[in-house]
Amino acid sequence: MNFIQLNVVFVPNIMWQFILLLLFADLVSVHCHIYDEAGSVSLIDKIDRYHRSTDNEFNDDVNLFDDHGHTGHDDENLIGTSRYTNEWVVKITGGAGSAAKLAEEMGFEINGQVPNFPDLYRLHKSDHPRRGRAHSSHLSRQLAADVRVMWAEQQFAKRRQKRGYIAADYRLFETAVEESPTAEEDRPLVRVKRKSEQDEPHIRPKRYDLETPSKSSHRFNDELWDHQWYMHDTRTKADLPRLDLNILPVYDMGYTGRGVTVVVLDDGLEITHTDIRNNYNSKISFDMNDDDADPTPRYGRGFFNSHGTRCAGEIAMEANNAKCGVGVAFNVSIGGVRMLDGPVSDRVEASSLIYALDLVDIYSASWGPSDDGKTVEGPGKLVRQALYRGVKEGRKGKGAIYIWASGNGGRVKDNCNCDGYVSSIYTLSIGSVSEQGDFPWYGEQCPSTMAVTYSSGAYTDQKIATVDLNDTCTMDHTGTSAAAPLASGIVALALEANPNLTWRDVQHLVTWTSEYRPLKDNIDWQENSAGFRVNPRFGFGLMNAAKYVQMAINWTSVPEKSICLTPSFNDSLPVLFTNKEWGIVEFETDGCSGTSDEVNYLEHVEVIANIEYPIRGQLEIDLISPSGTTTQLMKQRPKDKSKLGYVNWPFMSVHTWGEMSKGRWKLIVTDVSGQNSSLLSGRIVNATLVLHGTSAMPEYRKNGARIYDDAFNQLFSSPSHPHKMATMKSNRLMDDDEDRASAVDINQLRSENPNFSWKDLIGLKLTRHSSSNDYN
Repeated sequence: MNFIQLNVVFVPNIMWQFILLLLFADLVSVHCHIYDEAGSVSLIDKIDRYHRSTDNEFNDDVNLFDDHGHTGHDDENLIGTSRYTNEWVVKITGGAGSAAKLAEEMGFEINGQVPNFPDLYRLHKSDHPRRGRAHSSHLSRQLAADVRVMWAEQQFAKRRQKRGYIAADYRLFETAVEESPTAEEDRPLVRVKRKSEQDEPHIRPKRYDLETPSKSSHRFNDELWDHQWYMHDTRTKADLPRLDLNILPVYDMGYTGRGVTVVVLDDGLEITHTDIRNNYNSKISFDMNDDDADPTPRYGRGFFNSHGTRCAGEIAMEANNAKCGVGVAFNVSIGGVRMLDGPVSDRVEASSLIYALDLVDIYSASWGPSDDGKTVEGPGKLVRQALYRGVKEGRKGKGAIYIWASGNGGRVKDNCNCDGYVSSIYTLSIGSVSEQGDFPWYGEQCPSTMAVTYSSGAYTDQKIATVDLNDTCTMDHTGTSAAAPLASGIVALALEANPNLTWRDVQHLVTWTSEYRPLKDNIDWQENSAGFRVNPRFGFGLMNAAKYVQMAINWTSVPEKSICLTPSFNDSLPVLFTNKEWGIVEFETDGCSGTSDEVNYLEHVEVIANIEYPIRGQLEIDLISPSGTTTQLMKQRPKDKSKLGYVNWPFMSVHTWGEMSKGRWKLIVTDVSGQNSSLLSGRIVNATLVLHGTSAMPEYRKNGARIYDDAFNQLFSSPSHPHKMATMKSNRLMDDDEDRASAVDINQLRSENPNFSWKDLIGLKLTRHSSSNDYN
């Protein structure tokens, strides 16, 4: 203390005033709940150094150079991998001329401005290795020392995984080797796609024969329409559960995605494909890997770069052209940003996420950090800013919609709350359910998943039909990669019905319309105190397109959002815990009552925590709300042996959606492995509760809690008459009482069955032709 006092004596008066001002600013930030929404984290005690992304962030000091979003990686995971590139992103005052002069003076080459980022420029060091294991901090500091430079960062080639095909050896999809300009076939794939099982197209027979097809099978002439079981009811037996996403009634309403723009961020888009070309929009398409306007994928062995084209086909395949299938929003305007087929840096991702922001409604992403059960990684500095700008500036202030595949790491017990893209409050994360209504073997559990759509399951289960490279078709698209585009298509239909929906409206609609009934036989369902049924595997349930769009038509936008911060009231922080005794941190909050940050009705809840432990993957983290809802923020991950713990990591949950915020919250950290006889100890160094929500109740909730449709997906009691499936109203919009999922049309029944008998009507519900909601 004496030493500190001695130093203070010699501090000039003006400098001492400045220090006091900084200290006062920090105190104000705590007591007035000042919050940096751009990064969704607290300013308290500077724990947001990892998550902030406003323009002010670019004024931070050089200590932020290493912020690439790869928090939690063990050093040994990087050994032998060349990942740092010879590109720097620099914020420079004075415009392009000043940037060019700086580059020339310091031996860099300028490669233009970063699109949509004012005063950010790309500088390349041609005499520096294209890939290096070590960060060239001396060059970063040299740049930062120049008075014209406000911020600089060496770019980092990240591992990314396409969330579809899952190989026996995960490492096949995590290469990050040095590129060879002469070996085009060996260019690295450094993002992993999220699909599953076979990659080669394989035509499988339908689960049930179509000798007695339903009426919907004649609606379109596209060759794979009858195999699109998730878009219309293809059942031929009355005792089979319903499989589809209830999309046909939306077409009956007249909505097909017209006027809505969707961009698929991936490994390219085959723009000449017969089933894509008429819906293709060049104005919203780009190639970030090769810096040109053509997003066409790089062709090579097999169907290696087919992922983006397949995802786009699910959304935008043209209808009634006798080619492949029908896109969910078959009149949508589709674009592609090729960004996965090469080194993927923070700059590449960020530029992709806000490309053509003034024109794009929905960005669809089916990739993310490695689903290997041991990675903890979130967006980098530029991506965090891009997502924030997207929801603030996109769609003329209503917010761009970001839809993300939740991940395929289920077989290694990965958890999607370790993926900062999926768990961002700005993304709508979508998981998968199989045709059997089961959670698929590749699925990841976490409380940030909002809903599911159909995709592949067990080997014998049906998959997703879509387009493929070389103007071909496939019925083998799989994984959460295939689930997210279906959700993108459904949201596109809703935006056509109501272009005024905000990005938050889109999420609220998911909570209010997704179906529990088709998934009810799965474990871990709970109903929170606001009446929402939630599950870490399925979020709020299976998306119901007709209900979603019908609600969207007359939707009243939710109130303005508030964010309330609550630091732990434990005087004893850090909290110590062991593998024999858990650690508890408590938060007491009034929801920032009486301030502009007041939150009464919850949306997302985050806990920003710094947790130290010698074996990270053995930890289980739970959050208990004042209403008693228990959310498992993190499950045990057996493959995660990292010693780094969780460093200011944002654990996000939607499971308390709609609940009241006030009261005492509890965070419980436990080692659940039971594998070590020796004592292991850890610390909860700090933790902050971040409550997102509204001070006023959203309009749609004012008539009471949600009423679930238990008739949706119900089995029929008379399986002896398969012809009844031809006239079921399972693809008709349900009326206000939501009791028509099993209704049949008497006139059609009589016309299609010469031996019709009134006995056939026993136990069946009948349609009401006078209803204004009967879409024919």
